[in-house]
Amino acid sequence: MRFIIIYNSIHCYRKKYLYHLGHTSIAETEFNDALKVAISANLGWSFELYDLIAYVYAAPYIAPQFFPKESYTASLLQTLLIMALAYFARPLGAILWGHIGDRIGRKVTWFVVLFGMGLVTVPGRALAR
Repeated sequence: MRFIIIYNSIHCYRKKYLYHLGHTSIAETEFNDALKVAISANLGWSFELYDLIAYVYAAPYIAPQFFPKESYTASLLQTLLIMALAYFARPLGAILWGHIGDRIGRKVTWFVVLFGMGLVTVPGRALAR
């Protein structure tokens, strides 16, 4: 039912938008491009929100594994602090890696970032054994 309401509202907005600009192919292309951007932005936000919610729900299980077990509250707060720092560091990483991606290419930058994320998991894996 919700999808029908969203579809009807997009269709209504499209009719108003095209009415004001005229029914040209350029106006329809602009609207379709704007719709793609809006959908992509909302999907990206929803994936980020899922990541945040998954970490918050897993925090009570993660906290005693990495922080002192003497004080459960302190270890939980430290775990949530790590999440907050990571959340605020994302824009800085986007600025840095976006600039590098513009200079040397996005494929190379994507590979370097993925390789780096995989590389930092190696010490944790070795400690788990």
